[in-house]
Amino acid sequence: MKRTPIIETFKSYVAKRGFTIAEGVEFKKVSSGGFKVIIMYNLYQTVITCYGGYQFDELIEAMREYNAFEKEIGQNDKINN
Repeated sequence: MKRTPIIETFKSYVAKRGFTIAEGVEFKKVSSGGFKVIIMYNLYQTVITCYGGYQFDELIEAMREYNAFEKEIGQNDKINN
């Protein structure tokens, strides 16, 4: 059975949570098995590295701080589990 790549797993998780990833947000695989999220914010570039054990909810919260989502559908200020 083929394993789903971590980036695709994260993108699917984000979509299920009701978020739309903004244009210009990039994902790059890293050799450790994790990935980097590259966010352009005004004239700055922010890079968040996600390793295998990193919690997706925490990554979403970090991405929200840098406006990495176009819109939020039915979300509160904090993510509800």
